Amino acid sequence: MYGALAVIVGLVTRSMPLYAAGIGLFLDEFTFLVTGGRTHQDNYSAISLAGTAVLVVVAFVFRAQLARPFEQ
Repeated sequence: MYGALAVIVGLVTRSMPLYAAGIGLFLDEFTFLVTGGRTHQDNYSAISLAGTAVLVVVAFVFRAQLARPFEQ
């Protein structure tokens, strides 16, 4: 889970680009992991893609809250 690591490093170093990339990577893989995907084909299944799309929309809706750690 490179995304989770990038989120943590982004928060510690106060790097918003790294934090944002980490969130994107994490969201891209989260549904795949939750559904127990094992193969490349599982990563592009309808359930995995739909879950990723939903999570991206949720992240967009809560973008202000996600960016709050970087406010001065």
